[in-house]
Amino acid sequence: MFKGYRQKSLVDQYGAGINGRKDLGIHLLVSAYPGYFDEDDPAEFGWANVMHEYFHISQLAHAEGDMGPVWWVEGTAQFLDKWLTEKLQSEGKLPILTEPFDFIGHMSWTLRDARRWWAEGNRLELEGGPELFLWLGPWTTAYLLNSIDNYRALQDIFYPNIRELGFEGSFERTFNIPYNDFNEIFRQFMEKPIEEQLSSIEHLIKSGKVRYFALSNEWPWGLMEFIRLAKIKNLPLVCTLQNSYSLINRIVELGMTEIFFREKLSFFSYSPLGFGHLSGKYLNDPKASGRVNLFPGYAQRLSLIHI
Repeated sequence: MFKGYRQKSLVDQYGAGINGRKDLGIHLLVSAYPGYFDEDDPAEFGWANVMHEYFHISQLAHAEGDMGPVWWVEGTAQFLDKWLTEKLQSEGKLPILTEPFDFIGHMSWTLRDARRWWAEGNRLELEGGPELFLWLGPWTTAYLLNSIDNYRALQDIFYPNIRELGFEGSFERTFNIPYNDFNEIFRQFMEKPIEEQLSSIEHLIKSGKVRYFALSNEWPWGLMEFIRLAKIKNLPLVCTLQNSYSLINRIVELGMTEIFFREKLSFFSYSPLGFGHLSGKYLNDPKASGRVNLFPGYAQRLSLIHI
């Protein structure tokens, strides 16, 4: 059974886990990606993977029939596994294997990719690939939970009511939004103009939930638009910019450095070693353990053939 399960392409690629059969009355939790707990791999994602499957167990235990579209089933699990990992680590209830899990950093990364995927014309669908439930799905959950200011709403309201009310009825009971209206509501969120984004940030700062805000993977026009609108509308100013920067990726020098100087804006880079390429890691061993090899296509723009 285990051997056949581990041969599934989805499991092999994304590290999913099987979580049981409700009709048989069993819940079997199997992590099919032991690399998460290997010495050279991001161990904290191992905890998140376990949390993800435990949440699916909770879904199966409550749902009777329709569990909802894939962006909901996987998106909620993707959001809560990361949130719970950081929460339990901060409370001392979950060991820190390498470093504390960065929930906010992870969500910021997924929002960047979700917005890019959205800009390509993709939308919430009943079925979809990893982009739908890895990037867009978690942000539907983040939006909905934040709209009612209750991160326990899934456990306390939605799933206890799903058997009686069905998916759409429980959705409306929990979030005060008819399910059929949510696509349009979420579209407005994803396409919110910069001025409205700044107004939302101002509200978060005044409510004490945020102190400062920064941008990541932005281009000169976008950065200056955030600065321009903040100044003329008296809204919060961006405090720093985070973009990729290394000896093999110096795009930030084209237009950004003058903005940093004249607007007195700080900058910090990510991937200063080009995902390990500049350390010689992949020259010495092209199959070395790391994200470049763990996730096919990851950091493809920095592969040796493109350098």
